[in-house]
Amino acid sequence: MALTAELLKDAALLVIDFPDQPRKIWTADNILPVYVEEGFGLDELNDAQRHIHEVAMPNALKLTAGFRRRHLPCVFVHWEDRKVPPAFAPRDGEAVVGKTAMDAFGSSRIEQVLAEIGPRVLWACGGHTKGCLGETASSALRRGYIVICVRDATFDCSQRRWPTGIDAVGYSAVCDSADVLAL
Repeated sequence: MALTAELLKDAALLVIDFPDQPRKIWTADNILPVYVEEGFGLDELNDAQRHIHEVAMPNALKLTAGFRRRHLPCVFVHWEDRKVPPAFAPRDGEAVVGKTAMDAFGSSRIEQVLAEIGPRVLWACGGHTKGCLGETASSALRRGYIVICVRDATFDCSQRRWPTGIDAVGYSAVCDSADVLAL
């Protein structure tokens, strides 16, 4: 799918699960058992943390600012027991959706929020590409949305798993934040 300014006319930005805490440093003492089971090494987990805080979040903040400048809706999706990071500071009228499962469809009010906003194109950023972001994007595609992944504004717990999570979804298109901001 060719990226055109037309795709921004009927669009919303989905910002999913950016952490509201500082960069985590993984060690042998705090690595999660599931990460050990999946065979992730400390170096790749720490590189993923660097990517979240130094690449994905700054690009997602640029996207958010770009959507706001164009008066396009932003929807912030996060776990119900967590907060949207202060850096994103949702504005009056912007939707904040708390979810209880990885897929926001079926575990939150996202369908109602999107129905009220009415976009047909969802620009997706956040994470995890193989978890919450990927599952929510897959559900949106099944519901008929055009879903565009903004790759350099996404993340996963592992740098090795990050691109495979993007590939697994079958997005309508994949681009980088500079591509979106240039439209």
